[in-house]
Amino acid sequence: GKTMEAEELQERMMQDNTLTSLSHLGSLLHERGKLMDAENLLRRVLGERQELQPQHLETFAAGCALAAVLKDAGNIEEAEQLYKSALEGYEKLDPYHAETLTTATALASLRQNLGKPHKAEDLFRRVLQRREEQLGAKHLQTLAAVRNLAKN
Repeated sequence: GKTMEAEELQERMMQDNTLTSLSHLGSLLHERGKLMDAENLLRRVLGERQELQPQHLETFAAGCALAAVLKDAGNIEEAEQLYKSALEGYEKLDPYHAETLTTATALASLRQNLGKPHKAEDLFRRVLQRREEQLGAKHLQTLAAVRNLAKN
């Protein structure tokens, strides 16, 4: 009955809190340059998040965190796939969400660095359009989107 439901909910919340803590630790390891340790930890977090809630913001965030580590470790192709997958998930939930636009910018920058300027430009333009609609032409984030597009 209700006791079982409450226990399941409490267990899920504890698991979520543990994964959040592990994700923070993975990001800290990344910042400290311990890429292999960060990658291993963030792969675990992403795997467990995908099992629990494959279409959740935290799952997409875990994918982005792992993608950033892989990018820095030189595994660009896998990083691109993870950013792309996270972006597709974010887009379904809210195309104007801050994380959607941040992920689109990260993917566009990665594609720019990979020598894929046309794929990067499409994303940079989408981010710019949404920032202008949401924040106005003179907002700092909109101006950063203009700068990103100009650099492409």
